[in-house]
Amino acid sequence: MRKLLLIIGMIVTIFSCQQSNKAANVSNDPNVHKGIALEKINTSQYTYLLVDENGVQNWLAFPLAEVKIGETYYYVNEMLMSNFVSKELGKTFDKVYFIQGVYTEPPTKVANANSGTANPVPAIQSNPQPMPQGATEAPIQANTSMHKVVALEKINTRKYTYLRVNESGLENWIAFPLSDVKIGETYYYTNEMLMSNFESKELKRTFEKVYFVPGVTINPTSQPAVASNVDAQSKAAPHQGNSKVTSGKIDTKVEPAKNGLTIANLISKKESYAGKKVLVKGKVTKFSAEIMGRNWIHIQDGTEHNGNFDLTITSQSTVNIGDIVTFEGIITLNKDFGAGYKYDMIMEDASIK
Repeated sequence: MRKLLLIIGMIVTIFSCQQSNKAANVSNDPNVHKGIALEKINTSQYTYLLVDENGVQNWLAFPLAEVKIGETYYYVNEMLMSNFVSKELGKTFDKVYFIQGVYTEPPTKVANANSGTANPVPAIQSNPQPMPQGATEAPIQANTSMHKVVALEKINTRKYTYLRVNESGLENWIAFPLSDVKIGETYYYTNEMLMSNFESKELKRTFEKVYFVPGVTINPTSQPAVASNVDAQSKAAPHQGNSKVTSGKIDTKVEPAKNGLTIANLISKKESYAGKKVLVKGKVTKFSAEIMGRNWIHIQDGTEHNGNFDLTITSQSTVNIGDIVTFEGIITLNKDFGAGYKYDMIMEDASIK
């Protein structure tokens, strides 16, 4: 009897460890998102789903699927679209993330531009019904096969690169996060999602069809060597916990805001400012957009304390590198967001003053 109980105990222990490891893998993988379904809207071809991920709410869009409010779902390879207009719904989303589908369990393989591997098929994705006659919204169509193309023409916006490519004599437009690509070069991509009659408000242009992709690579198995500084730094290299950044200290002198602090003052007395709202003025040295539902900003003002001269800020505001900006936000110490985002000190939920 004791032997039987011992064996059962060992099985339970092993199973528990496996489950714990599985959960740890999900939480440590920044490519896999876990959200709770709050609201859904079905159109003729796909589902819009409002999800909560660690207190941050976002809209997702994917081919029509059966989802339940209150359930937990996983997703990967999101493509952000801002001010997206759904003609079928008559609704404009401030931002919506297009994905291939959602999963009831963490996907075992994550498709991304680094590996070229394909997602498992979303377990709950249903077969879209034919577009009803007179419908104005085109379906999103996902494809996991690898494409080899030659770059013919490119258009860069603030956040995206639109690239006209030739694939075996067929020309198409693809769009992905802002990247350095060269006309005439050969690139590879996978996991494209088709959008028909897509209007780019920034370009003031409507594409008859454009394929959104996670990124392009220089060979089928390479890492995305063409990513620009904006996306390569924000997605491939997590911010570190100290206030020294790889770009080094810049030559600048910014006077503090009225009733504000210098970065040196803040760092030297950070314990006394913990949990408090403060004003800091500085020059933007780095901007990383839309990571974990927020923008990440680094500023310097020319002051330093014990070799620390940089302040990391999270905000919903958008800025440009080189801007002189005054931020007001809450100071938090020893903050760990997970996925390598750890900070001795950070200003959170900041707004521009």
